[in-house]
Amino acid sequence: MTAVRGLVLIYTGGRSLSAMNPDVIATMKSFEGGRHEAFWLIFAAGCLLLAVGVVGLIRTWRAGKPLRPSSLGMTIAGVAFLLIAWASGGELALRNPVIYLAIFTAVVWFTLSFTMVGRRLYAVGGNSEAARLSGINVMRYKLMAFVFCSGAAGFAGILFASRLRSINPAGLQGAELTVIAAAILGGTSLFRGAGSVVKTLAGALLLFTLTNGFNILNLGANWQGLIEGIVVVIAAAIYTVGSNKAKSRTGG
Repeated sequence: MTAVRGLVLIYTGGRSLSAMNPDVIATMKSFEGGRHEAFWLIFAAGCLLLAVGVVGLIRTWRAGKPLRPSSLGMTIAGVAFLLIAWASGGELALRNPVIYLAIFTAVVWFTLSFTMVGRRLYAVGGNSEAARLSGINVMRYKLMAFVFCSGAAGFAGILFASRLRSINPAGLQGAELTVIAAAILGGTSLFRGAGSVVKTLAGALLLFTLTNGFNILNLGANWQGLIEGIVVVIAAAIYTVGSNKAKSRTGG
């Protein structure tokens, strides 16, 4: 990563590259800054999620089984969507990045939860040797995960450049810790094999909610970095303790 950044700095001379062509600027603006009315979409999604979640909770309760996290999560998400729709007062516009995020989250969630590719990715992350012995091409799925991650990062870079109408060779430098902290807040295990894109999204929203709160309180960026570092350290400690307890119970 450091080497690639050095090449970029050499190629650009450390200078930002700004878009000057009016057609290019218009394209970048429409790609990143478009707004779409979404009140009824959010309202309908909230009703659907609430209905599915409540039905699942009722069925579980009648069967005398423990509550399913998926049904409870859908119920909470449905209530949250309805509260957002109510708080908007009937006028709710979504910008393009939010729509891109929703599509990306839905596709990744479906792939990881309901497809063979997702199950194999979890298997490779949990125990690559066991996955290899099961006939899974471990190297292929590792490369697939890294390439997809890099593609998503490149798409985020395009959005970032479109917002600023320029490309800064040092842009987003240091954002790696923020990304790691968001993933850890979302329950992604530091010991591989566990994680959810929906929970990671929730972790990112929580982290940036804290960041916005710091800005409102006029706290500097140094405090934001401090909080992110503390989150990573505490989460790592929790996962380490939990892993050691699980090994002691199973005799591993």
